[in-house]
Amino acid sequence: FINFITWVPGLIWFVRHVGSVGAITGQSMSPTLNPIPGDKDLVILNKYVSSQFWYKTGDDYKIGDVVMLISPNDPNLIICKRILALPGDIVSVDDPGQLDSSRKGKKIRIRIPPSHVWVEGDKSVLDAQASDAGHNLIRPSSRDSREFGPVPIGLITARVDMILWPPSRFG
Repeated sequence: FINFITWVPGLIWFVRHVGSVGAITGQSMSPTLNPIPGDKDLVILNKYVSSQFWYKTGDDYKIGDVVMLISPNDPNLIICKRILALPGDIVSVDDPGQLDSSRKGKKIRIRIPPSHVWVEGDKSVLDAQASDAGHNLIRPSSRDSREFGPVPIGLITARVDMILWPPSRFG
């Protein structure tokens, strides 16, 4: 029993600052994660890249990384998105002042400020491709930077490094 108690603090520290396993819910990252509605992918979460304990600056992130972050709209919610732009990059998005969602709106350009990233769900990329093909979309399938703008790097809690489950998608 004493051996078990001595391992608990080390395990807690490891899970908070190095890595853990997480379950992904929702469809905003489909088809990369949860390609089948109702399924939950289990993933390895790399917390080393985001831990304040290690005095990280955010240089460990790159475009294309899938990350877990605290939602800017709801601090009790952890969301999973892909980084599409880094500090200093410029993104072009639909003008939020456009009221008619069935028409393509005017685009605006946003420069990502220092210590921020632009994140979107993979489903949003598929939606944009469908929109470009002439399909009308009522609303985005992902709540992401198109809704809340650039995200402070400090809200990122982990990087998704690997799919553990289901076994057919391991890696």
